[in-house]
Amino acid sequence: MESMSCFTVFPAMDVRRGQVVRLKQGDPQQMTVFSEDVLAAATQWIACGARWLHVVNLDGAFGEMRLDQQALLERLVQVVHRYGARLQLGGGLRSWEDIQQAFARDVDRVIVGTAAFEQPDLLRRALDRFGPQQVAVAVDIRQGRVYLRGWRQAGSGSALEALRAFWQIGAQVAVVTDIERDGMESGLNVPLGRSLVEQVPMQIVLAGGLSSLDEVRAARRAGLAGVILGRALYKGQVDLRLALQEEVPC
Repeated sequence: MESMSCFTVFPAMDVRRGQVVRLKQGDPQQMTVFSEDVLAAATQWIACGARWLHVVNLDGAFGEMRLDQQALLERLVQVVHRYGARLQLGGGLRSWEDIQQAFARDVDRVIVGTAAFEQPDLLRRALDRFGPQQVAVAVDIRQGRVYLRGWRQAGSGSALEALRAFWQIGAQVAVVTDIERDGMESGLNVPLGRSLVEQVPMQIVLAGGLSSLDEVRAARRAGLAGVILGRALYKGQVDLRLALQEEVPC
């Protein structure tokens, strides 16, 4: 029987040095530029009817600070909100100040990755202050191991152990990425997502390798809370309007 829980399709925008890009397995040496106009790309996806836009600040994820990041973020939020949609932001949010600044610029949800593992008290504080639907955790895995700091540093423990720990802290939403599949168009790891959903009572959004509309449907049937749609969207393999028809509103 198919799950009737909420299901959201998140068109993704990875932003690096002011451009919309996609990486392969998180490797900046394997980067494809899809647009030099971040705001136009955002408008394109939101105008299709997307309720959320998933934005990753790759400069932040790689520890590179840029003076124009905050101004660009403000303009992005304005574009998204103009269409009545919402924006979730990840990449390099590793301090209380980073999180506060994101919300001060009207971001609707932040995704905390490295800091959630290294500073659980920071995660707990953010959840208490902004709410469990506004603060998500990122769990990025390669060959069963968690990876941190832009996927360049191995962490300890498994994805399941991490999710259980975050659930105990109060997190409700998690973005889980299969690094080996990310950007490879090799297929979404639906079995992984299904296994995690069955073992942890969290809203899990799955990312990495999505390549077809059938995989979007399989993810919904598996009880996942959503999918991240990246390279397949930019290469025209998946029609966003058709994918959005698979959504189940909250």
